[in-house]
Amino acid sequence: MTGFLCATPYHLLVCLGMAINDYNNDEKTLIIMNRFSDAKRLADQIKQLNIFKHVIFLETHDFDWLRNWNRRFRMFIFYPEIIKLFQVETFDNFIFFPPNLLEVSFLVKYAYKGNKNCKFYYAEDGIGSYINQDIYKPHGRGKKWLKLLGRLNYLKLIDSIYLYHPELCVAGFKYNKLKIDGARTISTSYLGIVNSLWKFNDNRMCDALLIDQPFESSGEKNVQLIQDRSFVQIAKYFKNCFIKYHPRDQKCTMIPGCQVLSKNSMFEVMILNGFMPKYLFSVHSTALVTPFILWNMKPTIIFLYKLCNIDSRSLGLDKFLERFRTVYEHEGGEVYLPETFDELNSLVKNFTK
Repeated sequence: MTGFLCATPYHLLVCLGMAINDYNNDEKTLIIMNRFSDAKRLADQIKQLNIFKHVIFLETHDFDWLRNWNRRFRMFIFYPEIIKLFQVETFDNFIFFPPNLLEVSFLVKYAYKGNKNCKFYYAEDGIGSYINQDIYKPHGRGKKWLKLLGRLNYLKLIDSIYLYHPELCVAGFKYNKLKIDGARTISTSYLGIVNSLWKFNDNRMCDALLIDQPFESSGEKNVQLIQDRSFVQIAKYFKNCFIKYHPRDQKCTMIPGCQVLSKNSMFEVMILNGFMPKYLFSVHSTALVTPFILWNMKPTIIFLYKLCNIDSRSLGLDKFLERFRTVYEHEGGEVYLPETFDELNSLVKNFTK
């Protein structure tokens, strides 16, 4: 049995490709955590597809006042659905997408107890998996709890990570880098499954797509202001300009002249169905590179993180983009990193000539 633990729509998209291609011949279990608004619907629909022997939906209370209490409680007493699963199934492989290490350590503990030969992996979680080793390391209070609960050593059993493009990884972790079988991902069966889960019917012409990130909610108000100012400036130049707000964004800044896409729409599926912007703009969203990483599509992409003065994260992103840019431009794509508003203005004017 092979297990998958997912907590975002992107995790599910990658997981389904791996289940159909990389682990096609295995019996499989999918665990979906209720950490995004569409999780229950997707869990129910995936159950009907018969790809997985078990599909388990975990109520994490992320959308009510019990969220923090639930997370504290589950540090000591894990979800009964998972306890029951390990009583009836033995796992040979377990693949983790979400980097909540307290939860991951609990699952490793149960899987390892059932089979000392079980292999454990992380899997791609967007740009972060390529540039930031820290998301896979316990820190601060979480590390103290892992030590206290005797589960820190279980994380050391995870020695590999699945990536679509291991050659682009600049993160300093020591995991074995394994390639996801992306070459066969866009199969007829996979496309049918993806479109059944994330239906998208929108034939509107899109010249530019602005991909919002919720910086204010994470305490980065200055970055939020620069992002919004950039978007206002960009939107002036494009006739068919769209914006996609982040699902966690509670306070959306309306951008004049922009059409709004649904927060729950799956961008990676939209572009498979004809909604292909010529230009993608964002501060440093994973969505800028996923068209290429997942589907080998090559829109012109513009990162705004240098304009936003994001120094703390720029080093890893700079290194990643050196590699990514070489591959992307060799394949015919273009990448831009404006550092000032004047440079951004000049760039957009050139695009719209």
